[in-house]
Amino acid sequence: MAVEHPLAAYQLKDWPFREVPEPTRCTFIAGRPKLQQTLDRFVAGSGNPVSSIYLFWASLGAGKTHALYYLINQMSSRELYLPIYTEYPESPAGFGEIYERLARNIDWDAIADTCFALFVEASGAGTPRRCNMEER
Repeated sequence: MAVEHPLAAYQLKDWPFREVPEPTRCTFIAGRPKLQQTLDRFVAGSGNPVSSIYLFWASLGAGKTHALYYLINQMSSRELYLPIYTEYPESPAGFGEIYERLARNIDWDAIADTCFALFVEASGAGTPRRCNMEER
């Protein structure tokens, strides 16, 4: 007896979604108001100046990557956030390896620009202009 493709009932020959969503298009959460509320609360309530690492864990296809890209887009549109996304290593890894992957993905220029802008703002020195050491 032939086994019917599980998506045939929906008149689909193949899974209609990409494995990994396009990061810049993850600007909303459709059809999951409770998840949207949780993620928005996460962004709104994370004004703590302490660095944090959060791990998302769920079944394949549950929307983890979409949720992460949504958070990255929300955080990137606000000040004082530096969201960094990295995938968990294929092989078993300890905290050190995960932390190394995160450190490799840090945009150090963005950190320098933000720190300089905060310094200028705190000192009242006016418009920030970052010194480019390569110009000297």
